[in-house]
Amino acid sequence: MKKTYLALAAGVSIFAAAAVAMGGNGQSAHIDNSWFNSGADELRQLPADLAVLRPTQHSHDYAKIRHYSENDTLARTMGRNVTLRQVIGEAYDCAPAQVILPDDAPQGRFDFLVTTSGDAREQLRNLIQTEFHYTANPEIQNVEVFTLTVSNPALPGFAVSATDETSDVNYAGGRLYFTHQPVSRIIDGLSQGLNRLVLDQTGLTNNYDYSFTWNHDIGKAMENSQWGADGVRKALANRGLALESGNISTNMYVVTRTQ
Repeated sequence: MKKTYLALAAGVSIFAAAAVAMGGNGQSAHIDNSWFNSGADELRQLPADLAVLRPTQHSHDYAKIRHYSENDTLARTMGRNVTLRQVIGEAYDCAPAQVILPDDAPQGRFDFLVTTSGDAREQLRNLIQTEFHYTANPEIQNVEVFTLTVSNPALPGFAVSATDETSDVNYAGGRLYFTHQPVSRIIDGLSQGLNRLVLDQTGLTNNYDYSFTWNHDIGKAMENSQWGADGVRKALANRGLALESGNISTNMYVVTRTQ
């Protein structure tokens, strides 16, 4: 949900020479960059047997993750211009703020695409281990958190969207527009910007149309976990939401090298 102009950190040699890992029969295949614009319906129609993890080729696009599930199992997944924390969060089905990276972890952005048969999260974990030699293990820790709650049930700035609207996030004219999205869609961005796990306790189940002021500086501050809690609280209060502090014991996913 953000724009970024970060370059990959020097020395990430594991991604040299295009660094595309292919699943299925292990043979290389052409990767169409337009595939990383896919929504859930388009993701379902992409070619099978793709397993890709690469440095992003969409550095000027907002971050995006899309899913396609079958029989309550994540069958396909796609990420564009996302952090390593987001990749690992997707692979281990946890919030990126629950991922604890080693100090020397790559700081760049990545694209991933998994359309192989079976559990897409397992396939993505395999890619992470192959390309980074990383694995993550859950560990109960007591951590400070924020909880997102409703302070004004009128929710000014949120309009319940029509059931036939297409889900999307777009940037235009200094604002980030969320279409047919749950309020929880902003949780990951809040967690990253505030550098703290944010829990959704709004109880809201509708999809909404809403927007927030957005620009390059706000995006960079989010990427660097430099948002101030007071400013975030003010922006949320104008839309009927509140951010409260607390502590919980929860699983944190500690990332370590496998070799």
